[in-house]
Order: sequence, then structure tokens, then C-alpha cells
Amino acid sequence: MQTIGSYAFYGCNGLTQVVFPDTLQRIENYAFSSCSQLTSVDFGDNCQLESIGFLAFRYCELLEITIPSSVTSIEIQAFLETGLTTVTIESETIYNSATSSSACGRLLQYATAVRVLADFARDDHEYINLTNYTSVDKKVVIDGKTYWVYTK
Repeated sequence: MQTIGSYAFYGCNGLTQVVFPDTLQRIENYAFSSCSQLTSVDFGDNCQLESIGFLAFRYCELLEITIPSSVTSIEIQAFLETGLTTVTIESETIYNSATSSSACGRLLQYATAVRVLADFARDDHEYINLTNYTSVDKKVVIDGKTYWVYTK
């Protein structure tokens, strides 16, 4: 199992983007926390990432993030104070899991747009709080995938 350990890149201000290997399975606590210049992360199309740790990306300047379908766990506040504006959720487990509600609550706190794969999106989205979003477009095609897009 490939892992990026706790504090691995903590405070690495020269880091602006990260392209993760497909074999990465875990990003541990604080791994990229306080990387104030980090604006882009790419998990790739064949991502095997399963979990993102506590405060893993805190104080980064990420504007957009895609949570891959392989992700089953996001620890609370993994994306605290990131400035995220667009969140794409391709993980049915994260979207429909009670254990992820507080993590996703923080993940979506400031986002102005949330995209959810249409294959599992539904009107009663009981675990992710989308009540602050005023509109939903249920058939948006992006890169060949159909999403529900919630906007504020």
C-alpha cells in the first residue's frame, strides 16, 4: 500500500501542484497542510486512493477538487481553509455515507458549486448537506460523465 505519511509535505511552500500516482492508497494526517502555494491536485483516472486524513490539505489554496470513486474515507476537516469553490464527488461511498457527513460538511462549506455523478445522486441526499445550494441542474455532461450540479 502506497501512503503519503503524516506531515510529509507540511509547510512546503514551493509546492504548487501534485499529480498523484495511481497506486497511492492513503494520504495521512497533515500530509500537505500549510502548503500555501498548492493550487492543484490531480488524482488521475485510475486512482486507487481510499482515504484522506485529518487536515491533510488545510491552508492550501485549492480552488477545485475531484473526490475519486475509490475514496471511502475523508477525515473531518481534511480541506479546512482551502478556498475551494468547486467540488466534484465521484465517490458513491462518500456521497451516501453517514460516516463521511462531517468531513463532507467541511469539504462543501465554502464551495459555490458541487458536482455529483448522476449515477448515484438523488434528491434526498441525506448525508451531505446541500441545503445552502439554491439550484440544481441534473444533466450536466463534463468530460463524458453526467453530473448533478448544485450551485449557490
